[in-house]
Formats: sequence, structure tokens, C-alpha cells
Amino acid sequence: MVDNPNLNTDKPSAGNLARITGSQPDLNKLKDTHHSDSQITIRKRKQPDFESDLKNDILEFRKDMKDLMDICKSQKSDITGMKSDVSDIKDQLSSMRATTENLVIEHNQFKVDIAEVKDSLSFQSGRQDDLCTRVATMELSVKRIESLEQDVSTLKQSYNNLQLEHHSLQQRDRLHNLEISGIPENKAENLSITVSKIANTAGVEITTANILHVNRVQPRVEVAGRPRNIVVQLNSQLIKDSILSGIRRRKGITTTDIGMPGEPVKIYVNEHLIPFYKQLRKETKDAADAASYKYVWVRNCKIFARKSDKSPIINVKDANDIKKIK
Repeated sequence: MVDNPNLNTDKPSAGNLARITGSQPDLNKLKDTHHSDSQITIRKRKQPDFESDLKNDILEFRKDMKDLMDICKSQKSDITGMKSDVSDIKDQLSSMRATTENLVIEHNQFKVDIAEVKDSLSFQSGRQDDLCTRVATMELSVKRIESLEQDVSTLKQSYNNLQLEHHSLQQRDRLHNLEISGIPENKAENLSITVSKIANTAGVEITTANILHVNRVQPRVEVAGRPRNIVVQLNSQLIKDSILSGIRRRKGITTTDIGMPGEPVKIYVNEHLIPFYKQLRKETKDAADAASYKYVWVRNCKIFARKSDKSPIINVKDANDIKKIK
């Protein structure tokens, strides 16, 4: 306990007390002073209770100190609570600082990502522009190709027409020719006489003067045992057509019909076709057989097909016309 510096615990001296109270505590001295006045009654003054006051002051001081200590304890508890709160605030601030740092890092990363996205978008935009350019170029190329295809189609049609015209011109040179197959070969044979006999069998009288040229021709593909065909050029298309009509009426002739010895062999007499029309005639016959056509024939070096007596006649000029045989 701290002593009060203003509180004096020493007992006051007699002199000090006399000064304080204005009386003389020493009775003998008082008697000496007033012995001459017999009328004065001397009464002993009552002594002040300093110890009791001092105790009361001390008790009161102790009480004040206790109250002060209680206040200090309360304040200390409050301070402790404040310290705890401050510590919590510090922890929260630290957490907020860490969160802020993370946010800053994430923000920076987000900025980097945004920059990368911008770069990617810029790259994609460039590629898209390049793609658009390439598409535009391709569209132009497609248009050019379409134009070229049209040109090619036109050229192809023109080429086909030219081919047909060329084939027709080639065939026109053979317009008076007949091709005879199936007659056995003989070293001593006279082909002009053989052709005359065939014409006579068909009911047409001709002489060697009507025969401009006759010979055997080498086939494109040789077949063992098969004789070479005979090609004869006559001086008249009318004679050629008459021979063909007569043979059709007879429904064919054989080697026996023209006086050749041995077993009869069927003789085939046809118009002398160029290789293109020969192949076209073969394909036409195959298509006609598949479609049950009744007639396929050649007249004036032109190929015809007819399904029945009442069906329309199809003039087969090329492979496209074969598609009409159904």
C-alpha cells in the first residue's frame, strides 16, 4: 500500500498544539500564569483523536485503492479483450492481405489470360480472313471450273459430232461395198466369180464389169480355222442393195448354194462397216437381245432396231442411242 505524502502520522508537540488551539496544555504553566486571578476556573481541554481519524483515512484510502484496483482489473480485462480483438483484427487483416494478394495474382493472371485470348482471337481472325480469302478464291476457281466444264461439255459434244461426221464420211466411202464371211479359202479361187455366183443366188445378174474391186482382208483379231472375209466394191449401190434384199428373202445362203463342194457352210453377206459401226452393231444386238427386240438391221450403212412390227424404229448412231433400247 502506498502512503499518502500529505498525511503526517507524527503526534503534534505541545508548542504546536498551543499554537493550533490557542490554549496551554501544560496546567502548571497555566497556573503560574493565572495564579493572580482566583476567579478563573481552569478546565482541562479534551485531546483530539488523531489515531481514529488516521485509521479512518487509511481505511478510506484502502477502499479507494481497492476500488481503483477493481477498476484496473476491469480495465485490464477490457484491455485483454481488446488485445484479443486486436489480435483477431490482425489475423483478419493478415487473411485479407493474403486474400488481396491472391486476388492481385489472379487479376494479373486474368489479365494474362485476357491478353492470350485477345492474341488467340486476333490469330483466329487472321485465319478467318485468310479462310475467307481462300473461300473467295475457291469460289472463283469453282466458277472457272464450271465454266470450263461447260466448255468441255460443249467441246465434247462438238468432238462427238465431229467423230460421227468423220465416221459417216468413212462409211460413205464404203457405201458400195459388201463384206462376205464364211467362204473357205482356196489358193486357186476366183473371188470375182464367187461374188457373181452369190449375186445370182440372190436373184441379181451381175458381170465382172459391175465389180470394181474384190479381195480378202486381214482381220484385226485372227481366229484359228476361220477364213478371212471378202470385201467387194460394186459400181452401183442399187446392185449392192438388191443382193442384200435377195439374200434376206432367201433367209441366208450356204456354200452349197454357190456350187462349192464339201459340207454346206453358212455364208454371211453384210454391208462393209468401219470398225466403229461394227462394234456399235454388236452392242446394239446385245442390248436388243436383252430387251427382247425382234429386229436389228443395217441399211445404207446405218444401224436400226425395232422391238416389234408396230414399235417405232430406233436409229442407233452412237452409244447414247443404245440406251434407248429398253
